[in-house]
Amino acid sequence: MRLNIMIEATGCGKEREMTQLVTDDVEHHGHRREIQASWRRSRLAGLAPDAELDAVIGDVDSSSRIMQAAAPVLKDLSRQFEGFEVGTLLADRSATLVARCFGTDALAREVDRLGALPGVDFSEARSGTNAIATPFETRSALFVSREDHFLDSMRKYFCVGVPILHPVTQRIEGVIDVMTNAEVSPALMKSVMMRAARDIHQGLIESYDVNLMAVFAAFNTLRRTATDAVVMINDDIVLNNRHAVDILAPEDYVTLRGIALERPGFSGVLELMLSSGSAATVKVTDMGDPHAVVFQLRRSGEAPQPIPRGTRPQRAGSELDAAIDQARSAVGHVFVTGEPGAGKTWVATQLAEGTDARFLDAGDVITIGAQEWVADLQRTVAAAPGVLVVDNVDLLNQQALSWLSRILRSPEARKVVLTATARDDAGADTGYLQSLCTSSVGVPPLRERAAEFNSLARGIVGELAGSQVRLTLSALEALAAHSWPGNVSELARVLRDVVARRSAGDITVNDLPAQFHATKQRHGLTQLQEIERAAIESALKACHNNKVHAANQLGISRSTLYARIREYRLG
Repeated sequence: MRLNIMIEATGCGKEREMTQLVTDDVEHHGHRREIQASWRRSRLAGLAPDAELDAVIGDVDSSSRIMQAAAPVLKDLSRQFEGFEVGTLLADRSATLVARCFGTDALAREVDRLGALPGVDFSEARSGTNAIATPFETRSALFVSREDHFLDSMRKYFCVGVPILHPVTQRIEGVIDVMTNAEVSPALMKSVMMRAARDIHQGLIESYDVNLMAVFAAFNTLRRTATDAVVMINDDIVLNNRHAVDILAPEDYVTLRGIALERPGFSGVLELMLSSGSAATVKVTDMGDPHAVVFQLRRSGEAPQPIPRGTRPQRAGSELDAAIDQARSAVGHVFVTGEPGAGKTWVATQLAEGTDARFLDAGDVITIGAQEWVADLQRTVAAAPGVLVVDNVDLLNQQALSWLSRILRSPEARKVVLTATARDDAGADTGYLQSLCTSSVGVPPLRERAAEFNSLARGIVGELAGSQVRLTLSALEALAAHSWPGNVSELARVLRDVVARRSAGDITVNDLPAQFHATKQRHGLTQLQEIERAAIESALKACHNNKVHAANQLGISRSTLYARIREYRLG
């Protein structure tokens, strides 16, 4: 790898060789929006600028994929930095520093005194605004000038940090940062780190089996185009699409995993009873050598009635409430983002409250085509003067995007509220739509709304059953301990099923699904293993410890059940 960061010598020593006046990139002057937001988060975490870095050293896994992929890149950077006041820090998926390299021993000693040592937690809550912690939060490359750093102790350095994403799941795997105490062009520093991040990303790809990567690519294509639920199960990875989140419960994933283990090499069609009580047709495709199985599921028969869109309980005041109020009173369009199921449509409904609002779902482009969808858009715009809400704009194709942006740019346009799912791979077109909006509202995931959780859950139960049913404190505590990957929509589905079984009285922990009966994660188990253990435990209890009946209920063989009982120490 050749990064070409060396700057032609001017005869005044190596440090001046690394110095270049910033002439083409002045974004570091003043505090930018992302820096201001990071400072606010740092203050909310209880940090003060004069605080020292909390250098509590934890373990570093030198055999991790990120370390193996980064090793040759760091070695090459170390060679190129030699003799210059430049260094690189690498953090892993938990924002813990795991590796470093420096051009001089003096800079290494400086960073040691700072407390930036391998094994140290470098999250914003611990280290404030910097080029490791803030890109970890924003998931985007960032230049951090001296004055941008939150902690005074870091204000000697110019830094650029670039996040490294998993090649399949697109979750953050780490952040790589270059630091120097000399004024170097931010564009140049960013170029260096972008190249390094790409090389580490390529190393991550190469750490997986080639055939398995091909399966991942095929799954991603299918995930984007399929209208059915799609699940891929590998030895250590489970991937799914939005439809799977909607119809599958944790117990269903255990059943699918059992099929993959019990019927190696099988491809065909099966009928399966889901834990919700719905029947489903399942197309099974064994992908061969990578030991991966892809399932496509379509539910048949009577489906449970969905929670009406746009309905959510009233909540106590929160930052989200304040953002909604501000966006509602502002002139201009509004862009609403958040994870799947976080409540984006509900927020859009609140923003349109009191107007003759009209709703369009951009996801309909997939089923009716862009031309018909654009015609619907034009008819809707002409029909009424109220607020126009367009859900899921991240699913629009180029033709539909062009028409929608034309409406947003029109000086006569009424207020438009757009919603989009927050994704790491969000394209430039979605960003362009956001740039045409004067206000943005980020809907936080349910796991970050602990203060509102009880009122949200009780409000949903109130909508479903009125005052006839009440959530007890123990039930609320069990629900709050769940990670809720499906956010508010998942919570609503769980509570809907519970209320269907108990139409009056108190809802206790025993009324909740099995996975909420034991909320503490056991050391050493993955999330999938936790789900599997809970499902087996529940089946054994329901079958009065009869292994034959429990295996039948779970859809696995007795030998597999006995193996899992030994593995999870349930016997």
